[in-house]
Amino acid sequence: DDYIWGNGRVGVRCSGEFQFHIRFEIKKKRIAKAKDKEKKKKEINEKEKGLKNTMRDTRKAYTDRETYTRGVQ
Repeated sequence: DDYIWGNGRVGVRCSGEFQFHIRFEIKKKRIAKAKDKEKKKKEINEKEKGLKNTMRDTRKAYTDRETYTRGVQ
């Protein structure tokens, strides 16, 4: 059966099968977008993790210095 399906501004009259294809394409795009977002998030997290680790290491070095005073004042 044909019915009007609006994608944004345009109302498209199309059959059920074609409808499915349009929906599927949009879904694919949405998933790709989400994956890209996730990837970017991951990269940022990796960078931040690196920073945190260096901060932790320096802090550890300081505490070690306080406990053992490794010849460094």
